Amino acid sequence: MDKLKALNTYIETTKREILEGKNISPHTISEKILSIWGVKEPPVPIIEILKALGFRIFEQEYKEEDRELSGFIAIDNEYRNKFGTDKIISLNTADNQGHTRFTLAHELSHYIFDFNPRVMASYSNPYITYEADKPIEKDANRFAANLLMPEKIFIKEYKKQEGICPPVFILLIEFFKFRIIFEYNLTHYFILRNIFIAPMSRIHRIVPVIT
Repeated sequence: MDKLKALNTYIETTKREILEGKNISPHTISEKILSIWGVKEPPVPIIEILKALGFRIFEQEYKEEDRELSGFIAIDNEYRNKFGTDKIISLNTADNQGHTRFTLAHELSHYIFDFNPRVMASYSNPYITYEADKPIEKDANRFAANLLMPEKIFIKEYKKQEGICPPVFILLIEFFKFRIIFEYNLTHYFILRNIFIAPMSRIHRIVPVIT
């Protein structure tokens, strides 16, 4: 079974189990996705995964009053004629690269956990940073953090680096994964910039402001 078929099968099974009331942790799902996709070293190919699942990804210039809107996911069959797919993700051009990757992983979580074609004809959800305390957004953030910075890969890469003492490193794991490090522009941490953040060249750029 090729990895895309395996991933789709796993996501469909997960959606059914969630609909049946089974509690599956964001960590478990993110680890399984990485395993299926064969991710063994950074950066995690979040754009590749989303495109394989049928998403088109756009960067847009949002209105000034929407500065806290990092992006949104939208799923509807009506999009097929315009975009060639029923699944799109929009990203705010004002966000830095690390935050943009986090938004993509965050929206993938909503696709897996919150959209179910068995009971929904369409779905949309905005990612607004000041709503991070909502339970649904906390789960999406946990998923995104675990997906983009897998613990095993992080530890492996850390062992190649120097300059961080072990006690501080232990604290950093918790901070990075559960305080959502990609929410902040920590470009001065070379381990993040050089290892976990990948080029965004495969995103479609469009100019119009959202109305």
